[in-house]
Amino acid sequence: RELLVANRALVEHPFFPLMETSTGSDMSLEQVLVFLKTQPVCSHSPVFLAMASVGDELYWQLVQNFFYSLVKFNYSSCSLLICVSDPSCIAQCHSHSFPCFDYRSNSSAVLPSVMEQIGVVKLLHIPRAIQRGVDIFMLDLDVGFLANPKHMIEAFYATPVVDIMVQQDYIFVMNRSLAGWKTWHTEPLPNIGLLLLRGNDRTARMFAIAWDKYTKMARINEFGVDEKSMPGRDQNHVLDAMRIGRGTFGLKYAYFSNSTAPLLDKLVYFHGTVHELGGELMERFLFKERSVAMHTTCYEKSTKVMGLKYTNAFWNPHYYDHLRPTLTKQLLFIDNKQLQDEVRALAWLAVRTNRSLIIPNVLGSESISTLAKYRNQSLWPGFRVAFLNTVKGRSLVQVQVLEPSFYWRLQRDYDPPPAPHILYFAGGRGGESLEAVRARIAALAPDTYPRVVLHPKQRTPRSLQGPSRSRWLEEQERQVGLWANHSIGVFAANYSTMLAQGLYQLTPSLRSLKQRQRDALAEDVIKGIRNCMRIFAPPKGNRTCFQICD
Repeated sequence: RELLVANRALVEHPFFPLMETSTGSDMSLEQVLVFLKTQPVCSHSPVFLAMASVGDELYWQLVQNFFYSLVKFNYSSCSLLICVSDPSCIAQCHSHSFPCFDYRSNSSAVLPSVMEQIGVVKLLHIPRAIQRGVDIFMLDLDVGFLANPKHMIEAFYATPVVDIMVQQDYIFVMNRSLAGWKTWHTEPLPNIGLLLLRGNDRTARMFAIAWDKYTKMARINEFGVDEKSMPGRDQNHVLDAMRIGRGTFGLKYAYFSNSTAPLLDKLVYFHGTVHELGGELMERFLFKERSVAMHTTCYEKSTKVMGLKYTNAFWNPHYYDHLRPTLTKQLLFIDNKQLQDEVRALAWLAVRTNRSLIIPNVLGSESISTLAKYRNQSLWPGFRVAFLNTVKGRSLVQVQVLEPSFYWRLQRDYDPPPAPHILYFAGGRGGESLEAVRARIAALAPDTYPRVVLHPKQRTPRSLQGPSRSRWLEEQERQVGLWANHSIGVFAANYSTMLAQGLYQLTPSLRSLKQRQRDALAEDVIKGIRNCMRIFAPPKGNRTCFQICD
């Protein structure tokens, strides 16, 4: 249902009929932006703008989120993605009916780096449209919306004296005085990942200053590195130009509040890592804060996308498919080797049975005191469990990993999810092999059993017989279903009880595969999946940037 709605909205985009015509291909970026702003549907809205060079599947998920978020909140007709010298990006845009502009560098020499081309687009070409009165909401692709951005836009248009509204970031500064040696404090600074720009002379003049500084910067630094190929160099010049404009010609800029547009790493730093568990915990917190946009800057590689999913700021009707075949299992952290073996085995099973893998939030011992507990349980976020090695932007193991709140999001925002089918396996010594478990999962038709929860057979207490035994088993199954449906995955029993009563059994290991069963996938899983560093360890450094899964 949501996909049909999205497809209809996208093909109604004003630029869509022109994309594959000579008229559209001959238009400059400036002309396209002016064209969009003059459409009646965009008369009271900025043009939502992002830039991309699609290097891998995870990056394409960010592109999809950009458009489907704007579809969700009825701004897709005023959106545009700039594909930066990337034919693959344009081809995928066409196949998804996304409105994209095919930017090609006019450099007659060697093609500049993507970062340099983005700098040229941002500082030279886009300001030409700003000069002509086009209001632009420039977004990094790691920004997602939690609620309708109209609240941000209405505030912008209600204060015409303000030229720019920008996200507020913090810089961490070390105290170097004798009294406060090596203590830290923060100072605010703009983060142009969310940059709402008024189309006027002052804003255009600010960009002219930034462009002048960018063109005059040294090409090669003292380390022999091409400065313009480095991320953030254009941003630094924009920040300088904003300060200069404020002091010399009356440029006025204001911050979106940290509650309206939080940065995930700062949210976690100031409010606790427990929020990384996601689901309804994050929903309640952000609703109380009245948050509208989330920025996952500082979360790198796969965690950038997962950060948006865990904060419920990821929108994609292709991804949130209630018929998607999935596999999951409760996971306890006994030690690093055990957890790594289990995740590898689950990944192998998922790929072999053509299912996506939900890596759940992991339960740890009650004795863990380094992190805040959720409902008296020590839980570690699932997206900080497994590191997937990549080769040329492609994971060595082609397994799609979903967030624990996947079905909760389906229930909240998309279609009713199917009931979990609990597949019991015999664990422990003398239990089933991994190949035997694979064969049993493969025997389940995905259209009938799209959602499989692997769980060990329960050893009933000897004192229970007859109806009492049946009721006990039914209760255990009910508790597993509650865990599977919970957005965070709260366990019915505590860690010690689960181990002491045999309620938890390890997933059969890849080592249980006989030599003739050890295929190339098994070897790739061993090479391509390892644990994240510092599981259940406290944050390292003065913010979470320093301890993302690596």
